[in-house]
Amino acid sequence: MVLVTDLYEGGDSREMRKKFVKRSLALALAFTIAFGETGYVLAEEPAQTVEFDISDGDAGEPGAPADVSGGDGTEVPGEDADKPGENEDVSAGDVSGNVPETSGELEEMFPGLTEEYALTAAGMEDKTILGNYAQEWGGAEEGVDYAESEILVEAETEEEANAYAQAFNGTLTDYFFGVAVITLNADDSLPEASVKDAVYASSLEEMALPAAWPNYYRYIEDVDAEEIVEEQTYDFAAAEEEESGGQEEEEFMGTDGYNDPFLTTTNGGYQWQHSVLNSQLAWAAGYRGKGVKVAVLDTGILAGHDDVSAVKTIDVGYGTADGHGHGTHVSGIIGAKLNNGTGGAGVAPECYIYSIKVLRDTGSGASSTIIKGVNQAVNNRVDIINMSLGGALYSKVEADAYQRAYEAGIAVFCAAGNEFSNSAHYPAAYKSTISVAALDKSMGKAYFSNYDSGVRYSAPGVDIYSTYKDSASSYKSMSGTSQATPVTAGAAAVIWATLPSNLSGKAKVDALLKKMDSSCSKVTGKGLGKGCIDLAKALGLTNNEAAPKKPEFVTKPGTYTSTSIRVAIKSPDPDCIIYYSTDGKPVTYKNGKLSDNALQYSSTNGGITVGNQANVTVYAIALKRSNRLVSPALSGRFTFKPKVSSIAITSTNGVSTLAQGTSLTLKAACTPDYAPDKKITWSLERYNNNTASDNDPKVTGVSINASGKVTASKTALTGTYLITAKMANNNSVKKTFTIKVCAVSSNPVTSITTKTKSVTVNTGAAFTLAATDVTVTRKNKTTYNGSSLSWTIEDSSIASMTKNNGNVVITGNKAGKTKLVGVATDGSGKMVTIPITVKQAVTSVTIANSGTAMCVRQGKSVKLTANVFPTTAANKKVKWSYSPAREGITVVNGVVKAAKNAKPCNITVTATAADGSGASANYVISIIEEEKNTTLTVDKKSVDIFRTTNNKGAATSATVAVNCSSPYWSATSSAPGLVSVTGSGSKLTIKATGNGTGTATVTVATTDGTNKKATIKVTVKNPATNLMISPQGGRSNYVAKGTTLKLIPTFETASGKVNADAKKLTWTSSNPSAVKVDNQGRVTGMSDRSYKVTITAKTNDGSNLVATYVVVSCDKVKKIKVGYARAYSLEVGEVGSGRLYETGTSYGTCSYAVDVKSNKEGLTVGYTVSNGYPYITFAGNKVGTYTVTVSCIDGSSAKATYKVIVKPKSK
Repeated sequence: MVLVTDLYEGGDSREMRKKFVKRSLALALAFTIAFGETGYVLAEEPAQTVEFDISDGDAGEPGAPADVSGGDGTEVPGEDADKPGENEDVSAGDVSGNVPETSGELEEMFPGLTEEYALTAAGMEDKTILGNYAQEWGGAEEGVDYAESEILVEAETEEEANAYAQAFNGTLTDYFFGVAVITLNADDSLPEASVKDAVYASSLEEMALPAAWPNYYRYIEDVDAEEIVEEQTYDFAAAEEEESGGQEEEEFMGTDGYNDPFLTTTNGGYQWQHSVLNSQLAWAAGYRGKGVKVAVLDTGILAGHDDVSAVKTIDVGYGTADGHGHGTHVSGIIGAKLNNGTGGAGVAPECYIYSIKVLRDTGSGASSTIIKGVNQAVNNRVDIINMSLGGALYSKVEADAYQRAYEAGIAVFCAAGNEFSNSAHYPAAYKSTISVAALDKSMGKAYFSNYDSGVRYSAPGVDIYSTYKDSASSYKSMSGTSQATPVTAGAAAVIWATLPSNLSGKAKVDALLKKMDSSCSKVTGKGLGKGCIDLAKALGLTNNEAAPKKPEFVTKPGTYTSTSIRVAIKSPDPDCIIYYSTDGKPVTYKNGKLSDNALQYSSTNGGITVGNQANVTVYAIALKRSNRLVSPALSGRFTFKPKVSSIAITSTNGVSTLAQGTSLTLKAACTPDYAPDKKITWSLERYNNNTASDNDPKVTGVSINASGKVTASKTALTGTYLITAKMANNNSVKKTFTIKVCAVSSNPVTSITTKTKSVTVNTGAAFTLAATDVTVTRKNKTTYNGSSLSWTIEDSSIASMTKNNGNVVITGNKAGKTKLVGVATDGSGKMVTIPITVKQAVTSVTIANSGTAMCVRQGKSVKLTANVFPTTAANKKVKWSYSPAREGITVVNGVVKAAKNAKPCNITVTATAADGSGASANYVISIIEEEKNTTLTVDKKSVDIFRTTNNKGAATSATVAVNCSSPYWSATSSAPGLVSVTGSGSKLTIKATGNGTGTATVTVATTDGTNKKATIKVTVKNPATNLMISPQGGRSNYVAKGTTLKLIPTFETASGKVNADAKKLTWTSSNPSAVKVDNQGRVTGMSDRSYKVTITAKTNDGSNLVATYVVVSCDKVKKIKVGYARAYSLEVGEVGSGRLYETGTSYGTCSYAVDVKSNKEGLTVGYTVSNGYPYITFAGNKVGTYTVTVSCIDGSSAKATYKVIVKPKSK
């Protein structure tokens, strides 16, 4: 916001002052668009001041300087007191000269209220408040500063509003939300009354009239872009036509996967506010302000703009179309579409914009229209209101409207103002609104921004690109608290969408502000509130430099009664890959490499399947794609206690026949086997039983105990028996097994023996137990082989068996131990048991560096290394051999040695697994002639490369020259997860894998046995992704001769934290004779004339970033004065101003760059430029004595101080 007034130079000075006061009175109250001003900032150096006593007389004309302190710190005395015009007052004039002097005259004009509508105590208080501002409306001009014949009165009902209209001899022309618009002079038989008559009469206690306010016009004037701040307009449709000749181009993708050009740092319209707010992190996590309703009370909006579509327009009297451009710009900052291939994006790209035009295309609007707009927003139940407009003075009618919005649950964000001062601005300073100041790219106070204790937040407000009115594809850069406010309102919309749905009314606004308060990042400068909103902090996300937070179990660890579950895991941070393990070992990520047990998580079908065993510990980590940093490990134990679902019955010896006088043990296997309750009850019955006694063990002689052991007595009834196993806790789960009891054989088996006492077999391999290896002996001493035995393996998961012509073929399945059991089938129960050991076999063998050409010179040797897989192989030994055999060549334990007499040739070296699996690997080696004095050097001992590139082409690889007298060399990386290497001839390429940052050692070594080597230290780092430079907090771009200004570099680090060397810059000046710069970015003014000088900063670390900033040289100020008055005396409600004068030390060009500050609330001060002339403005709001300080902010130390007395209004 800028308060711009029409100030006059030349002509009669007294008449000029009257015109100025009258004009500035209204404009001090005007609601104005918040554009930025020229580069004016706080003075860096303190100065001694001289304060003058305040005279109660008129302020002086030219010839009476203000209090000044010299640029060199010496006191500068005032001019002589008897100069012409010394005692002229700057007050707006006595109201009594403009209105009837007696209440009798007023009573003739206004009938007054009937007793039925007598004023309450609150109504009388409103009259008192109105009276306090008498000098404001008393000095205003009807038809210029407020609407002719119209007043505003608050009324609870339309009936009451009509009664008030009659009391003022008026007509109720509009009534909305408790505000009555009354047109005066309804009955022309009564004396004609002016607005000033009505307002004055209503302020008198004795008049039976409610408090009435003028319907002020609210003014803004566009700031001259050349004079104040450079503004750039961009039309995408035209630009694309020009750049591509009308041809379609390949889609442009932003740095984080979005195709909006302004989200890319290389684009001239780069929207840097998103980096400050961490908007893209919020968007990636799904936080985009979806469904939040944001009302923009401004100059309307361009219908059909390509980048803003979710819009509802509301007409409150000025239409809806934007003929100014400001409203369209503000709307785009909040809610421009994301990822649509054009322009940029709003902070809350999925919010819904309510555009309410309360300002005309000229930038002005009536107070009644603004209030109506606020109330329309309330009626439409919006969540947030953005008001990038404002004025210097208080209005109770407006204050009540904002209070109603707050109580309705609407957060109202307002611009703090651009008056270079610490004064309050309205509506930003109302109790129920939220004031926003502007920041520059150094995260310091923007030079033009107001600042005070009433500011709650600050946000980027310089060079903000957004949508504009010129066409459906046009964009423009603007600066001001007008831009900082929608940046904050957009962030609020994103946060609003996360608030609990059960909140409403002002409690929801309070909850929003509490969350915003706790999520601010620090900024530089005083009076900037709690700082700038960090959406990452507000939403519980980590920023681009930090490792991600620990993943979270969506499915909570604990005990489950199912056999397995789907376990869902999430990362609190977006853009992360989750890796997990279920083997009981943590998953790790080190030097760019994942542990072998790491599995990539997918949320498909609800997550990963966990279970099928009693306990499973799940470990998980989150790996952030942007910076390749890993989170702390998550772990959780899942316990499963299902019920048994099925039973399987087997006999322990593999047979189902038992002879009289023997026993047989049955085994029940429960599924799942990890069920905690596996208690089983056994029962037995005889087939074809006709009576119950047939099942009585005493009768049958066959019984089964609780452990499943079946016993047949010597007199047991032969036949078939049915065994049933049931779950004790669920009889419906059961299984039956049939056995046969037979008579004792007359020639039973008495023993079984085998020549094979144990079996050892590799996985995948087979062992055959010949039937002839087994001897079965009967009672009569006759024998036979094992072909008739019943063979089983206790654990078929470890080994399995088949029978082939009576032989038993055993195959190893997995490493472990089990048993092979052979049982006689005659019921004798005789058996033989053979232990089985299954060992993990070698499945493959590799020879390290098998892809590298290797040779052995005569008289030298090389060492080959064999790798055996899997790593769990039981026998990792290999046998080395080579072919064809040659004299003088040996291969022992991988060492290939060529004697001096060995003839040049090629041999094939073979490493064969010693476990008999047959796995092997070959390596061809050349035997070559002897070479003396082999040399190997590299041209770089260390290289720095970037993990990933940026938009300026930061290098992710480096080339090293290898000078080797032998063509046989290779390179290896100590951390292949971070750095890969390839090389041939005399060139070695070192490349970052992109998996992480850190250091690695690359070793270049000969491979001919000469054992020459060289090492290179490789540092992998993150590149900075953007560089911006701005003046130190609050400073302008003016640099007075002999003074310094520190330029602050700001780095964006979208790819992760950068090293310290990334921030070392080279600084240059385009005109050192006017402004020079040192290697720390400190510029020094060298000229007392005005020259625009471009300061350039470049990175030195290879990230290729460049930033520029334009500074302006000027003379150092030795004197400041405001007008020609020695002192100022104002009444409450009065507005005054004084022309700002600066005198240079060398009488050169001065900057007129100042900050204006009042020592306490109650006096509104500001700085403005009108018709090319600078002015200091101030308005009295509260009785008291104030100190106003006007400070140079171009590096000069000069300042002027005034004591200003604000007196009660005249009676």
